[in-house]
Amino acid sequence: MSKFITVVNYSKISEFITTLEKDKEIYLNLNGVFFYSEGVRYLSQESTYKYFLYMCEENNVPIYVCINSIRKRKIQNLNPYIKITGLAILMEGVISSDQNIVF
Repeated sequence: MSKFITVVNYSKISEFITTLEKDKEIYLNLNGVFFYSEGVRYLSQESTYKYFLYMCEENNVPIYVCINSIRKRKIQNLNPYIKITGLAILMEGVISSDQNIVF
């Protein structure tokens, strides 16, 4: 079952990380992770998401971030692996996956 993760709520980041650490096989069926709205704050300091980034790179899981969300919060210097996109990628990911998990 293919999955797509949408991270919207910064206060749910610990739940997001716990889910990924508990089930490392989730990366095998993950079509992508999209950070949107307040969820982009997680990406503001690379030191906080090094393991997540490593696991995504190792399993070829794309990481997307909403361009308007990072502009609004003045987040710069993202890791080059993170793709800055618009909401069309979010819609594509949700539609093409069997399950959308929202944090």
